[in-house]
Amino acid sequence: MPPTLQELGIDRLSVEDRIALATAIWDSIAAETHPPLLTDAQRRELERRVAEDDASPEDVIPWEQVESQTLARLQKGACRSSFARSPRPSLLTQPCGTMDSGRASAVTWWPRYEQSWR
Repeated sequence: MPPTLQELGIDRLSVEDRIALATAIWDSIAAETHPPLLTDAQRRELERRVAEDDASPEDVIPWEQVESQTLARLQKGACRSSFARSPRPSLLTQPCGTMDSGRASAVTWWPRYEQSWR
């Protein structure tokens, strides 16, 4: 467990000194080099998808259609068995979608707020 403010004596500093310390800590974190957020494979896949979308911008499914089809599936119970308890209750831990050639459907992960949609 990291040391507390009291153990470090930070709670005894003035507001100005605490702000200066927080700024210095933040700046030191920002100055560090961080690993890329995406792997090379993920970056290539995103670039491929962007290029595909740029080439066919009209080839989309409106959100309203995706939402209504997904809600219809949820109401029929198609995805209920995939809900699982999660340490992060706002997320599913299992996919909710059909598998097609080893790839999940367009709507794979859904918030657990589906009960409020009914």
